Amino acid sequence: MTEHLPPSLQAIVADPLAGYATLAAIVLALAAWSGGLLRGDVRALRRPRAWATLIIAVLVATGAAAALTVAGLSDDPRWATLVRAPAFLVAIVLGPSPGVLAAAAIAPIDPATRSVPATALTSLLETALIGWLALAPDPRRRRGAAGVAVVGGAVLATVSVGLATAAIERPGAAPWTLLATFRAPFLAVVTFGAAVALVPPRLWRRTARLAGSTLRDEREPEPLVVAPLRRSRQRPMRRLDAPAMPEPLARPLALQELPIGSTRVLPEDAERP
Repeated sequence: MTEHLPPSLQAIVADPLAGYATLAAIVLALAAWSGGLLRGDVRALRRPRAWATLIIAVLVATGAAAALTVAGLSDDPRWATLVRAPAFLVAIVLGPSPGVLAAAAIAPIDPATRSVPATALTSLLETALIGWLALAPDPRRRRGAAGVAVVGGAVLATVSVGLATAAIERPGAAPWTLLATFRAPFLAVVTFGAAVALVPPRLWRRTARLAGSTLRDEREPEPLVVAPLRRSRQRPMRRLDAPAMPEPLARPLALQELPIGSTRVLPEDAERP
């Protein structure tokens, strides 16, 4: 029944571990994509500053890949995180969708992707999950939230799409045996997460503003816009007249009879002011 399917799909159907891991990867990818859309991360792609940020990320990744090639460390999986780190930062600052776009542009120059093509899927999902987890708690408000997003995204991507690709390549192997192959790159990602966890929220806010981030903060309410009042044209204008001045008050009798400067004591029945 499954003979007409490609070999990878046959392995997913035949191996329960690969099937469940693939299903988990699909669910996580949809959650990260929908979370970014609800927070408005795609709107950043309409700003030139966001595209400039993506270009800078690709250039930095290209320089890191060239440096690893010159140093002879391109085959070491522990150093591959340096090439993918710019995409992680873009996902934290701009959101999952721009982060995945940056990861897709960096994948062809990633040494780990060139040696193992299936690593590109892990890198894409890892970047999307990092951007998704960085939505809440927000690194712009909480210190250490970026490190939690990096480590959490690496864990979820490893146990989903990473485990699925490893199970397809090595059918019948134990799960802990497959996860052991990701130990070196996972430790490198944890080190990178510990580094970004030290960045203060003020610097993340400044970076997001410079990069053209459009992520909405759910804590901040929508601004209240009050429409200006307009006078009805049907109602005629009334003429306002000044009030009439009251008549001057008459002086009391006691004040009229008492001369100015007099010290005479008034009788008790006299009118007092």
